[in-house]
Amino acid sequence: MHALQTPSVAYADPWLQPLEERLRMLAAGHRRVAYYYESANNSTFRYRAYNMVQALTSDGDGQFGASYFFRSDLDRVDEIADLATVLVICRSGYDHTVATLIARFRARGRTIIFDIDDFVFNSDFAHLIMNTLAVPTHDAAAWVHWFHYIGSLGTTLRACDSGITT
Repeated sequence: MHALQTPSVAYADPWLQPLEERLRMLAAGHRRVAYYYESANNSTFRYRAYNMVQALTSDGDGQFGASYFFRSDLDRVDEIADLATVLVICRSGYDHTVATLIARFRARGRTIIFDIDDFVFNSDFAHLIMNTLAVPTHDAAAWVHWFHYIGSLGTTLRACDSGITT
């Protein structure tokens, strides 16, 4: 066996940009898409919001401005809603924060789209989801959790104009 001397590589999540920079990214195009996700992560947020922003803004022709926002940014929701022409809510359950976000965009006549990567928005299929994930179906708390989670996502979806899924 050989011990490899591999140099470390400095890394920082590329989405750790200040809100001011993300607002500038949004304002940069003629069509402006704001992506909302509760908080950054290297999973759903990365491929459903961050990568989409990168794709929309990569051509450099100024057609699209796009950026991403989090629950922690929503003290400036009016500024975001004033800039954006479209809101994409990524896999976020319904609560007072999402209701307010939708209301602010709706009041401005903006298009609101729900984006989700799994079929977890219709509680008619809770039993199938739980079985697929090997959740103990004899556990009453598990049923409460999954019905709440799925129902909350479904409520957000129904509050939007349309949806995107894979």
